[in-house]
Amino acid sequence: MKTNTIIMAVIFVILFGVAWYSKGLGAAGEGLKQGGIMLKKTWLLLLIAFGVAGFIQILVPKELVSEYLGTSAGYKGILLAWLIGGIMPGAPYVILPLSASLLALGAGIGPIVTMVLASSLIGVTRIPYEIAFVGWQFSLIRVLGGFLLPPLAGTIVTAVNKLLKMYPL
Repeated sequence: MKTNTIIMAVIFVILFGVAWYSKGLGAAGEGLKQGGIMLKKTWLLLLIAFGVAGFIQILVPKELVSEYLGTSAGYKGILLAWLIGGIMPGAPYVILPLSASLLALGAGIGPIVTMVLASSLIGVTRIPYEIAFVGWQFSLIRVLGGFLLPPLAGTIVTAVNKLLKMYPL
């Protein structure tokens, strides 16, 4: 069993226990029910995202990923990841499986961090929704405020990884 799975299972058991102890078995059951509702709303998107991630691993040549998003790609990889993340549709459950696939194919940690952050901070596909709900001013300030952070973070993460050597260099 992977460490991440164990950690999440421990967190689940602790939260279930806290809910049961502090608010009763009904509240613990309600927490499970709310999680099920969330799963019901997102299961198809999750399934599709995992499928896309799997197809990327078998269809995209490892050499291509390594060349354009690998550590040897340098700043070119970070800029490309910035663009991909900025235009990538979907939520974390879309970008994270894709990121895992690209890491497995030899992408560098810096470009992948850049892509994930660009998806969150720039996310141009969510601009129409933002404008409709909170106005163009909010959307403009969010995009401008977060625009330079993804490549900066990717560059910093690349440097930190060179020191810690946690991901392949």
